[in-house]
Amino acid sequence: MNTELKKYGKSVGVFIPDSLLDILNIAKKRYGFQSISGFIRFCIILFLKNEGFLPKEIESHTLLNLEKRKRGKGDGDSRVEK
Repeated sequence: MNTELKKYGKSVGVFIPDSLLDILNIAKKRYGFQSISGFIRFCIILFLKNEGFLPKEIESHTLLNLEKRKRGKGDGDSRVEK
């Protein structure tokens, strides 16, 4: 898929593979990611967790946020349940 982006006032053609777009769409539907950067951040944290580089307190906080995201109550959700 070819996408036009504006960069420094110029139109830049960017190629994004359809398979990557499929992965991003699944991530949006399943975990509620709103942007590519959020998805990439999640992938980096998951990689660091699997390699054992995250301290336990950060790891548990990250996993808690992931569980909230699965239930639809991630960090960006500020609604109060009554």
